Formats: sequence, structure tokens, C-alpha cells
Amino acid sequence: MRFIPVAFAVAMASSILPAFAEPSEVGVWRLQSIVFVDAAPGASSARVGAQPDGYAIFANGHVSVVINAESRAPLSGAPDRRTEEQARLYSTMTAHAGKYRLENGRFVHPVDVAHDPRMVGKDLLRTTKFLSADGMKSTTPFFATPDGKKGRSVITWRRVQ
Repeated sequence: MRFIPVAFAVAMASSILPAFAEPSEVGVWRLQSIVFVDAAPGASSARVGAQPDGYAIFANGHVSVVINAESRAPLSGAPDRRTEEQARLYSTMTAHAGKYRLENGRFVHPVDVAHDPRMVGKDLLRTTKFLSADGMKSTTPFFATPDGKKGRSVITWRRVQ
């Protein structure tokens, strides 16, 4: 008879404890927003538009990320515009994949493959904060943009159910 209360207590505890567990990055995440925060004046902007699109998939110690800026137009098919249109598409997206690890509260992602070969072999660093079990915010370190500004990106993700 003593086993019934113990078994009941174990069953109750196991059903309650997951609700208090730390959220995990593992799974599929849909991009919600990207905001560029300028280092100097503290101003921010949506450099990739108000509604960029993308996914981050974390599985088995690997991550794969694809991000597209808002309102990307497909190639028109006009041969004389192809180079210009491909350059525009390339400059309005990012994609990278490889292993990742958690180190001192940050994600460290050594890039194995990327849309830009200059990223391959480098570590992408992100400070990540869970907003909820289904919400995550990742922040890049400060970096210099092609137009000479210094800032960082704050990216918000929502877990896909």
C-alpha cells in the first residue's frame, strides 16, 4: 500500500517538472523580426524590412539558418538584367549551417557552409535569451556594416509547433 502514494507522487512530479524546465533551442524556429541597433546614437532600423522571413533549425548539435529580406522580387527572366537581379537577391539574404555549441552563455556557431564563402570557417557568435518556451531573441556582437556604421542585430524567433 505504501507504493501507491510514492508512485502517485512520482507521476505528479514528472508531470509538473517539465513546465519549469529551462527552454531549449532544439527545434524549428521561424524568424519574427530583425532590428539593427546603431552603436553611436542608439538608433535602430529594420535594414531587411519590417517583415523579413526565415528559419533556424537546431538538431543534433547542428544549426541551419536561412534569412530573406522583406519583398524580394524573383528574377525577371530578362537576360540583360540577370546579373543585376542576382546581385540584389544575393545581397538581401543570408544562409549558413554547421555545428554549434553553448559557451559562457553564448551560442558559438563554426560555419561549415554559407551563401558567402567568407563566412566559412569563422565562428558566428550570438547572445541568446529565451523570452518564453516558444520565443527566443539572439543578439550579434557589434560589427561594421558596408556603409561604415557600427551596430548589432537583434533577431527575434518564434518556435514552430
